[in-house]
Amino acid sequence: IGIGGLGHLALQFAKGMGAHVVAISRTDAKAAEAKSFGASELLASSNEADMQKAAGTFDMLLNTVSGTSGLDEYFALLKPRGSMA
Repeated sequence: IGIGGLGHLALQFAKGMGAHVVAISRTDAKAAEAKSFGASELLASSNEADMQKAAGTFDMLLNTVSGTSGLDEYFALLKPRGSMA
């Protein structure tokens, strides 16, 4: 979650470790940037339909956002026993 400086590194490490990487950002404005750092796709959290479709599909989320915002929308993306760090 978040495609800033730390998010760029997270995308690169996750891709290097062989994970299927989905970048999550508020909008899709950084889709090309996220893909250049290793993301296979981008999920725009402001798109309610896409968030509903992705609900319950993630094993792990890494939150690199510096601000504080509601986390419930992101917890809904996790599978049972999924983790957010």
